[in-house]
Amino acid sequence: MRKDLPKILNLGKHLGFKQYVSTNGTLVTDYLAKVLANTCDGVDVSIDGLEQTHDRIRGHGTFRRALNAIRTLNKYKAGIASIGVTIMRLNFRELPALCTLAENLRCGISIQPIIPTGAVFPRGYLLNEWLLFRESDIHELEEVIMLCLNQLLKNVSQPYLRIVVSYIKGNLRRKCIAGYLKLTIDSQGHIYPCSLWDKAIAKYVRGRLRKIWRSREFNEARLKMLSCNKCALGCYEPDNITFNFPLLRLSSELRRALRKA
Repeated sequence: MRKDLPKILNLGKHLGFKQYVSTNGTLVTDYLAKVLANTCDGVDVSIDGLEQTHDRIRGHGTFRRALNAIRTLNKYKAGIASIGVTIMRLNFRELPALCTLAENLRCGISIQPIIPTGAVFPRGYLLNEWLLFRESDIHELEEVIMLCLNQLLKNVSQPYLRIVVSYIKGNLRRKCIAGYLKLTIDSQGHIYPCSLWDKAIAKYVRGRLRKIWRSREFNEARLKMLSCNKCALGCYEPDNITFNFPLLRLSSELRRALRKA
């Protein structure tokens, strides 16, 4: 973790930014929780299952440290912390129990599907059969989401739930417009059209961001991204929903439940 994170967050607040932080919770001290509560609009603490499952994925003792982080954050600002669940084959059946945990902790809960990219997959740290859904899992996944619907809809929109299930089923079809609305700057100053793009467009130089945004390289990346369906991340999909109004195929039972909610 960057030692100057409190300084960065205080500067962002001074500049009027809306700030959201995602964390595994293991390094959230009492001091840092106070800083986050005073400078952020929300803090998403990753919990990937009940204690045995979460610790299997993230390491022994990490579940309890994540819970402690949520309690400490909410001590300084009620409701600032929420549980962020990356749903995968290993943990999706525990989603109802995690919704109950969120109620007990008086915090929100949101979900997003596992994305087969990043360090986990190439290194083989986790077995793919733990993570990736099989076709035989899909009906049970929809039933689990139906059980949790009322709790999930406090933090997640109906269309996004449809996108999550469609992405997992492999039939997500929509144009991704992320590159027309946002960009990503990493800790080294490299600029990407989205956080999953594999090659930097440029490096940040003060006063040149507008030129980079309008550059030929960035525009070429935008055009390629329009046909990209390799993720269904919550940071991009609300914009895609607004522009695409996708009609996504779900089971008739889940469609009816979403209409009633």
